[in-house]
Amino acid sequence: MKYSDKELCFMVERIEKQQFELNEWEQGFFASIRPRILAGIPISSKQHECLSKIWDKVTEV
Repeated sequence: MKYSDKELCFMVERIEKQQFELNEWEQGFFASIRPRILAGIPISSKQHECLSKIWDKVTEV
Protein backbone atom coordinates (compact mmCIF):
# COMPACT_ATOMS: atom_id res chain seq x y z
CA MET A 1 0.00 0.00 0.00
CA LYS A 2 1.22 3.46 -0.88
CA TYR A 3 0.76 6.17 1.70
CA SER A 4 0.33 9.89 1.15
CA ASP A 5 3.04 12.30 2.34
CA LYS A 6 0.77 13.33 5.22
CA GLU A 7 0.24 9.71 6.26
CA LEU A 8 3.96 8.98 6.05
CA CYS A 9 4.82 11.96 8.27
CA PHE A 10 2.22 10.82 10.81
CA MET A 11 3.70 7.33 10.76
CA VAL A 12 7.22 8.68 11.27
CA GLU A 13 6.12 10.67 14.32
CA ARG A 14 4.40 7.65 15.86
CA ILE A 15 7.21 5.21 15.09
CA GLU A 16 9.79 7.64 16.55
CA LYS A 17 7.98 7.47 19.88
CA GLN A 18 8.07 3.67 19.88
CA GLN A 19 11.45 2.88 18.37
CA PHE A 20 12.34 0.84 21.46
CA GLU A 21 9.91 -1.82 20.17
CA LEU A 22 11.89 -2.29 16.95
CA ASN A 23 14.70 -4.74 16.40
CA GLU A 24 18.13 -3.55 15.27
CA TRP A 25 17.42 -3.98 11.55
CA GLU A 26 14.08 -2.17 11.78
CA GLN A 27 15.70 0.71 13.68
CA GLY A 28 18.40 1.01 11.03
CA PHE A 29 15.89 0.87 8.20
CA PHE A 30 13.69 3.48 9.87
CA ALA A 31 16.69 5.74 10.50
CA SER A 32 17.63 5.51 6.81
CA ILE A 33 14.22 6.41 5.37
CA ARG A 34 13.07 8.90 8.02
CA PRO A 35 15.00 11.86 6.52
CA ARG A 36 13.70 11.04 3.02
CA ILE A 37 10.10 10.97 4.20
CA LEU A 38 10.42 14.22 6.15
CA ALA A 39 12.05 15.87 3.12
CA GLY A 40 9.19 14.74 0.87
CA ILE A 41 11.44 12.46 -1.18
CA PRO A 42 9.49 9.46 -2.50
CA ILE A 43 10.31 6.02 -1.16
CA SER A 44 10.11 2.81 -3.17
CA SER A 45 7.31 0.27 -3.09
CA LYS A 46 9.56 -2.13 -1.18
CA GLN A 47 10.33 0.58 1.37
CA HIS A 48 6.58 1.22 1.71
CA GLU A 49 6.10 -2.49 2.42
CA CYS A 50 8.80 -2.55 5.09
CA LEU A 51 7.49 0.62 6.70
CA SER A 52 4.00 -0.85 6.70
CA LYS A 53 5.25 -3.92 8.58
CA ILE A 54 6.97 -1.70 11.12
CA TRP A 55 3.78 0.36 11.44
CA ASP A 56 1.76 -2.80 12.08
CA LYS A 57 4.26 -3.83 14.76
CA VAL A 58 4.13 -0.55 16.70
CA THR A 59 0.35 -0.21 16.44
CA GLU A 60 -0.48 -3.74 17.57
CA VAL A 61 -2.85 -3.83 20.50
